[in-house]
Amino acid sequence: MANAAEKLNRAGRSHSGFVRIPYALMGQRVTRGGQTRKIGGAQLLVCSAIYSYSSEDKASDFTYRELGERYRLSKSSVTRTIRTALENNLAERGDKVYEYQFTGDAGDKSFLLVEEWLYHATFRIGDVEKYLTKNEIVVLSYLISFCRNKKRGAAFRGSVRHIARRLHLSPTTVTKCMTTLYAAKLAFCRGRAKNLYDLATYSVNDKLLREKREEIVKRAKGKSAAVRSADARTDRERYYAGHRCMAEQRAEQMNTRARADFAYREAEKKSRELDVKIGKSEVLNLPELADLRKEQEMAKRIMAQRLKAMNLTPDDLVPHWTCVKCSDTGFLPDGRMCSCYQPKGEGRS
Repeated sequence: MANAAEKLNRAGRSHSGFVRIPYALMGQRVTRGGQTRKIGGAQLLVCSAIYSYSSEDKASDFTYRELGERYRLSKSSVTRTIRTALENNLAERGDKVYEYQFTGDAGDKSFLLVEEWLYHATFRIGDVEKYLTKNEIVVLSYLISFCRNKKRGAAFRGSVRHIARRLHLSPTTVTKCMTTLYAAKLAFCRGRAKNLYDLATYSVNDKLLREKREEIVKRAKGKSAAVRSADARTDRERYYAGHRCMAEQRAEQMNTRARADFAYREAEKKSRELDVKIGKSEVLNLPELADLRKEQEMAKRIMAQRLKAMNLTPDDLVPHWTCVKCSDTGFLPDGRMCSCYQPKGEGRS
C-alpha cells in the first residue's frame, strides 16, 4: 500500500474499514479458567478480525496495540482474548510473534459485516454522549445489512426472537439493545409487536449514520504531525523489538537444549568460574594464571565436544540478527539510523 490513507486503514487508524463476524462464531463456546461459556464480545471481535484478515496463504499481522486501536479495546483485554483464542483452537500463531491464522469453525462462511467506525462513535442518549456496546453494534449492523439491501427495500421486517436466534443473543439482550438504538435515533420501529414472536418493521437512520461516519473518519485522518510522527516511531521500535525478540528466543532455546546435557552444563559452569579467577590473577599477576587458563581451555574443549554430539555449534548459541549492520537495534555504530527498516505497506508484510 503506497498512500497515506491506505496505510491508516491497514493499521486500523482510519476507522473506515470493515470486520466480518461469522454467524457460526457468535454461538461458539470457549473454555477459560476451567469454565465453559459463550464467547464474549471482545473475544468474538478479535477472532473475527483474525478471520477477516487471514486467508489460507496469509496470516493476519495485527499487533495488540493495533487491535486495541481498531476496536477500542484495552491491551489487557486483547491479551486475554488472544490467549483464549489460542487455547480453544480458534487461532494459531504464524511465523512472526504478531501473526495469527484463524483455525475456528466458520460454519457455512456466512458473516455479518460491521463497519469499524461504529466502535469509535458516540451518540446522544438522553442527556449524555455514549459509545455503543459491542452487542448494540452487532444488532445495529444486522439491521443495516437488511435496510441497505435494495432487493429488500429500505426496511427490515422481523421479530425480536428472529434477531436473537440469528445473532445468538438472548431476546432480553436484543430488546435492551433495541431500546438504546431507539433512544439514540439510530433505529426506528413501526407497528411494534406485542410480544417477541410478532413481526415488526425496522429501519435505520441513514442520515445520522452517514454524518457520524464522516466525522469519525475525518477526525482519524486529521491527526497532527506530532501524533503521526509518534506513531511512526512506535512502529519502528516495535519492528526492531520483534526481530530482536525472535533472535534472542531462538538463541535461548538452543542454550536450554545444550544445558540439558550434564557434561556440557558442568563444563560451562566451570568455565564461568574460571573467568573470574583468571581476571583476578591477571590483575594481581598471580603465578597460577597459566594453570587456570589450561583448565579453562579443557572446559571449553569439553563444551565443544558435547555441542558436536548434540549436532549444535557455538554459533547456534548466540542470536542471529536479521540485519548484521545494526544488530536489529535500528542504529548503526556511528549513531545514524539503519536503512534496513521498511514501514508496513512498503515491502514489509
